[in-house]
Amino acid sequence: GYTYDFDLYGHLADSLLHGRLGLDLPTPDALFHADHPYDTAVRERLLAQGVSPIYWDYAWFDGHWYSYFGALPALLIFAPYRLISSWWVPGGAMMPSSAAVILLAFGFLRTAGLLVVTLVRRLAPRASLAATSMALALMLVGSNIGYLILRTNFYSVPFVAAMLLATLGLLLWLSAVGTTNDTTNDQAPGLTEERRLPRRGRWQVEGAPALSLPRLAGGTAAIAATLACRPTFAPTSLLGFAIFWP
Repeated sequence: GYTYDFDLYGHLADSLLHGRLGLDLPTPDALFHADHPYDTAVRERLLAQGVSPIYWDYAWFDGHWYSYFGALPALLIFAPYRLISSWWVPGGAMMPSSAAVILLAFGFLRTAGLLVVTLVRRLAPRASLAATSMALALMLVGSNIGYLILRTNFYSVPFVAAMLLATLGLLLWLSAVGTTNDTTNDQAPGLTEERRLPRRGRWQVEGAPALSLPRLAGGTAAIAATLACRPTFAPTSLLGFAIFWP
């Protein structure tokens, strides 16, 4: 009997644009005046009496509904869409969750593919095109992106957003690492163009590979941002020990 709302991120973006945290959703008077509105039995009794809407997947506090999902996708995708669409739609349009999932999935497919190719170049530079293709297929199948694209409702938004940010962060981290001596190919066997770091923002400790501080900072920001999407992706940061150990 609960009410399901699949425009959670759209409502959250609208509330944030208007400077409030609570969602602009109807609140039943019976729930507001109930002695114990957080009691499941009380809500079930209200539902049996025809009280509506009592939302699923929203938090109720002090007469308002709140979203407990990470707010970053609402800030970066849904809010800008409403602002831009307001140029031709009065008040702006609400972006469908399905469109956001497809957009984020496209970004993930690019970052994940580049991440695999970068790892193959670094770890197995003589790998064949067939082996690289199998590695790409393994990454995409193992990431479960196919299911997330198939299930294009708001439940998929935080997952795909965190996957995009995590792979983007790892890609930037890998590109931030140069070589111990990246001046000539003769001094650094196997050096490729992608490992040549720009001199601006470059930092190096004697005996260790050079680092690009802007790329390091960008990768760190991307992985940290997973906390505002799906926090369970934050342990991706532990891979930094493997990347930057030297």
